[in-house]
Amino acid sequence: MNSYLKSKTGIPAYLSFIKTAFPKFTALLLLSFPSFSFCAADNPSDHDKITMIIGLAKFADQIESITEMTKSQSQKYIKTLQPEIAGKFEKTIEDSYSRNNLIPVFSNSFRKNLNSNSISEVLKWLESDLGKKITNEEIAALTAENAASFKPTAFTSLPDERKKLVEKLIAAISAESFNKKIASEPIRAMMESQQNALPPDMKQKKEELDKKIEEMQKDAQKDYSSSLPSSIAFIYRNLTNEEFSKMIEFFDSRAGKNFNSAVQTALLAALNSAAAETGRGQASIIMFISRKTK
Repeated sequence: MNSYLKSKTGIPAYLSFIKTAFPKFTALLLLSFPSFSFCAADNPSDHDKITMIIGLAKFADQIESITEMTKSQSQKYIKTLQPEIAGKFEKTIEDSYSRNNLIPVFSNSFRKNLNSNSISEVLKWLESDLGKKITNEEIAALTAENAASFKPTAFTSLPDERKKLVEKLIAAISAESFNKKIASEPIRAMMESQQNALPPDMKQKKEELDKKIEEMQKDAQKDYSSSLPSSIAFIYRNLTNEEFSKMIEFFDSRAGKNFNSAVQTALLAALNSAAAETGRGQASIIMFISRKTK
């Protein structure tokens, strides 16, 4: 049975995808959600304002980018699978990371975590010329063309003043702690979901599973940590130092911190949901192979 699941290198393809591809596109992804633009109606309620954010913030475009980047990154691993299961695995990825799956989870979480006393300040920032410029830069970073031009050395080649600004932004948006979560939680969600969906005789021993998850998380966290400064430098490369400083001031404010936290929490919830769905799809594939080989 295991021969059907292994790539040409002998490594289960879904593990290769999560360990290698997932961190690469998410390093850009996690920083492309911090702000978005929308128009405020006359005297709307807080609920209506957040509804406008969801409707006019171009979430669909950003989620679509996640979907397309995930599909693209997974293709190299799908091609290494045995032909009999390649199609099933591809469909699992498409279904799990579809916008129809990600958008509701992201939106519901964001609505719950954005405080009402932050909305007016967030609106003021997002409706400013600089806020709109930053939004456009963040959305542009998720296009296939721009993502392909990302260089891991983007940070090391910066002038010292710009490096300090990048480091300040990392601190302001708690990027390092968020990196650890986004590098580990989706992996655990995927693996535990897979195991929960398998019958008892096909489950891995808990000790073996925990060890495998820990190894995968360490590798992913290493990838995230090494690419984080360059990801920020790349996304905001067209901002002046003055604009960069004003962005840091916003994210250092009470409203900016709440806004950033709400976005990060929502993104993590969406990715955990997609990873768990992927795990259930993997379990179905494993059981299909088991029946086929009996």
